[in-house]
Amino acid sequence: MINYKERPIHLSDEECIEEADKVSSRIAEILSETAFSFSPNEYISIHCKLFQGIYSHAGKIRNYNITKKEWVLNGENVIYDSASELRATLEYDFSQGKSFSYRGLSMDEIIHHLVIFVSRLWQIHIFGEGNTRTTAVFFIKYLRTLGFSATNDIFAENAWYFRNALVRANCVRNRKIFVQ
Repeated sequence: MINYKERPIHLSDEECIEEADKVSSRIAEILSETAFSFSPNEYISIHCKLFQGIYSHAGKIRNYNITKKEWVLNGENVIYDSASELRATLEYDFSQGKSFSYRGLSMDEIIHHLVIFVSRLWQIHIFGEGNTRTTAVFFIKYLRTLGFSATNDIFAENAWYFRNALVRANCVRNRKIFVQ
């Protein structure tokens, strides 16, 4: 299992600014497109569009296992899904999402289902980098197909909170509850 300390990705400040500018522009472009497919291929395609020319692994499923120490968990590790199972897990979660019916549900029940789906999607962590941004863009496009008026603003303004909520959701789901 590789952790990010063993396989670090170091970018200079200038490279970070350039990456952020390119990815922000690409997010706006992708969100301006009305086409959308609720599928693993769409999810992977979004990653490719966001990070093409930035990461050599843009749009490619990682082939190594990872863990990541998280400050929001007092330095405990998040263990992401196994590299050997990534495609199968992604396809399973999408099949569960496709077969789910929102008909007759209250808004609270709909939101609960969406939260579970997006946290599981992120938990798979199929890419070496860029999982949170890819998940956010995919989720915005999905919400729009469900009739929600979703924009990137709320994610951009709360990116750190969104990511930390996904980390914590992973631990609760795996019954690893950490007290701060």
